Amino acid sequence: MDRRTRTVRAPLSSPHISPDGQWISFVAKVGDAWQGFAAPLREDRPALSADWIPVTELSSSFLYVFWSARDDLVYTLSSRSRGGNLRFLDAQRVDSVTKRRTGEPVGVYEFDESLVPGMDAIWNAVSIEHNRLVLELGGVTSSIWIK
Repeated sequence: MDRRTRTVRAPLSSPHISPDGQWISFVAKVGDAWQGFAAPLREDRPALSADWIPVTELSSSFLYVFWSARDDLVYTLSSRSRGGNLRFLDAQRVDSVTKRRTGEPVGVYEFDESLVPGMDAIWNAVSIEHNRLVLELGGVTSSIWIK
């Protein structure tokens, strides 16, 4: 932590601006774990670590966090520490004003291991509109040839 600016020096990934343009979600390395956060977007200064609001529990595996089209719901893609790949899509309710978690995450979809979301923060954007979520799926196949 830099005491002058009170910012955390940690890798941040997967930034997504909320549909209303007032919040940003991201994933940060916290010790040896990962956690999803929301922070208000401000015009007068960057979001300080004191502004970060946890929207997920700590996870030993990397995850993605992104907004739904609503102001009270975020999605996560995670491996849930089993099965590898980011194949579990969950929804987490948050308070529409404070963005604090309300309740437990709800499983939305489990992708088959052979067809998983291709998630790279630069190349694989998530699109959300109304009740539709669009993300890129990558096929994983293998063959064994015996001659």
